[in-house]
Amino acid sequence: MKLTDISGRLGLSVSTVSRALRNAEGVDTQTRSRVLAEAARAGYRGAARHHLARGGKTRTVLVLSRNDSGSMAYDAMAGMSQAAIELNVSILTHQAPQDFPESILNPKLQPPAMRVGQLDGIVLLNEWPEAVVAELQQIHPIVSMLFDYQECDVVGVDEVHGMKALASHLGASGSGRVGYFGICQGSTIYSRLHGAFRSLRSGLGEPPSPIASSGMGILPMRNGQLPVVEVPPNRDSADIAATREELARQIRSGVDSWICPDVPCAELLRECAATSGTDVADRLRVAVFHPSGRQAAHALRWTSLEVPGEELGIAAVRRLLHRMEHPSESVRRILLKAALAAGEPASPPNLP
Repeated sequence: MKLTDISGRLGLSVSTVSRALRNAEGVDTQTRSRVLAEAARAGYRGAARHHLARGGKTRTVLVLSRNDSGSMAYDAMAGMSQAAIELNVSILTHQAPQDFPESILNPKLQPPAMRVGQLDGIVLLNEWPEAVVAELQQIHPIVSMLFDYQECDVVGVDEVHGMKALASHLGASGSGRVGYFGICQGSTIYSRLHGAFRSLRSGLGEPPSPIASSGMGILPMRNGQLPVVEVPPNRDSADIAATREELARQIRSGVDSWICPDVPCAELLRECAATSGTDVADRLRVAVFHPSGRQAAHALRWTSLEVPGEELGIAAVRRLLHRMEHPSESVRRILLKAALAAGEPASPPNLP
């Protein structure tokens, strides 16, 4: 395998591929991740030999997760493994209980490498309590995937770009009125996705305009606002009755397309629409920002985004190594773009 082979497969110049493998300046994060992933798949070892020739020691990185990681964690781990081969990194994994994340601070419950001080850094999956992250940061460099913490590098998804893609697709296939149905506060991801949807129209009261310059659809507003139906964090709470009533009202007003942050919210939307008594529920179209991932063949096919899990894993390892070498550098938030995965129009009882 030669550099020309990698450049030909990716449609990049040989010099760009070479700079990406050498971690040189002038290559953006997404391009570098693509080059490293292709090099790892093709079995190219030039970058690893170059790194070792510079005398770099083997780094040990711990990937911390909780036992609700979901399918994206598998893709992210695959990307981290690819990066580890090229960057001379040993990857360790440890899973803490979902209901007891503080256990990672107890030396008796820590993985041995962490307990005896053999780690060089940590990649965080899932959401962790701020206090736990703050204590870990006092000892190790940390990079988080998707979730934001004080003074912590984050590798995540460009939510505004993804929200535009989903809204444009739904707006073009329905009435053009697109709403948001989901939890709006709590988790940093829920808050950011709600903010990304609201950002599709900056400045309340302004006339609607295309959400992108490439012919994407328009999202009509009423009173300068986009339709939002907030779901209570506890989906089983008594507040769900108010959520159901508001959804029915919005559907009757002509909002036939909805974006949900995840599959549980989309399934709740389906349930609420089916019991609302409206005569337009069978024309609803639904998109999910964060799909469940590796679903069974018979699972509902939601319109969603293909979150680049492997690229996120690669970028996380690279950013952590950079943080080790430059501990005083300003915190960065690296955002990768997700691709649209179009589903089918939704209609009960088969609402994809």
